[in-house]
Amino acid sequence: MKILLNAVPFGYGPVSKIFSIALKLIEEGNKCVFCGCGIAYEYIKREEICEVVYIDVREEEDRNHLKNLADNFDYILTSMNPDFVKVVQGKKIGYVDSLFWMWDDSYFDVNKELIDVDNYFIQNTFNAKERLSKFNIKNPYFVGSIVNTLDLKKQFSSKVVIHYGGVENIYTPIENITYPFKMTEFLYSYKPLWEDYELVDVICSERISNKLSENIKNEAWKFHSKSHKEFLKSICECDILITTPGLTTLLEAYTLGIPTIFLPPQNYSQYLILKGLENSGYPFELLNLPYIIEDFYIANNITEEDAVNYISKKLKEFFQNKQSIYMLCDKLFIQIKRKENRELILEFEKKFINMIGTDGIENICNIINENN
Repeated sequence: MKILLNAVPFGYGPVSKIFSIALKLIEEGNKCVFCGCGIAYEYIKREEICEVVYIDVREEEDRNHLKNLADNFDYILTSMNPDFVKVVQGKKIGYVDSLFWMWDDSYFDVNKELIDVDNYFIQNTFNAKERLSKFNIKNPYFVGSIVNTLDLKKQFSSKVVIHYGGVENIYTPIENITYPFKMTEFLYSYKPLWEDYELVDVICSERISNKLSENIKNEAWKFHSKSHKEFLKSICECDILITTPGLTTLLEAYTLGIPTIFLPPQNYSQYLILKGLENSGYPFELLNLPYIIEDFYIANNITEEDAVNYISKKLKEFFQNKQSIYMLCDKLFIQIKRKENRELILEFEKKFINMIGTDGIENICNIINENN
């Protein structure tokens, strides 16, 4: 079967899911081609698993190209990109959704085409199953976590990994991205956090890592953009992972049994992920925005657009308040240094990943192969 792949160019989460699914599909004898733009295009091109075609569905010429390209494929699979689905209507389509639990009615009002896709794959995290009754999805399939950990195992070292996931995307010019630069500036200056480690390995996108390398000159701090395999090897070799709360990284780290501490969220979905972890019984206070920013409040009925704008505004204020930043570093210090916290974290990780399951890739590939 010939399969055309795509992922929304928003952080590494969506494209890493498509990458992991593609590995399995190719192994089973399917021919895959990836098309996309931005960080998603760069990711698949670097991994060299299949042919890649540059297509930006925001551009009319590229949309016409995509329509012609899609005619050559038996099946189309995209991760988190409703605009892509709108262009390839009339084809057999699979849609991978890892954030189904956070959508409201307005999401499907704007993206009506998603309701009718042939296979709507829902990663079963948080209250995803409870929310299904709110929407008239015609062909829903709940699956476990969609991660590929390459059968790697945890090792021990005196290295800490800081990971900025979900930071770079095609919708925000890099000159307008402040979170990784401000956060690194303050983390670097808080020396007690790092005194037990020989190396602080900071992993993010290539453009951001290059800028961070220019800002900080210290042999004990390394800044990288890594392939999927290199990233997994790095976190397997670290004593602890400190990361923005992206769902894919969370699931990969939990599957591998990596002690994981979360930085504050830098967008709305990450804010909701921390709320989801809290509601799932996380053992102590997460560094979510209501706990570190005075007068922070998001109503339950807020629109996604308003929530995104509000969080952006409050984070900007937060990074201008050094007292709040150092209070955050104090809380991080306690979470990292207390051994009893480490034990509680690992216990929670096991329960969480067992509840979700790890069969997402296998189930998706089986459904695609059986129904097409």
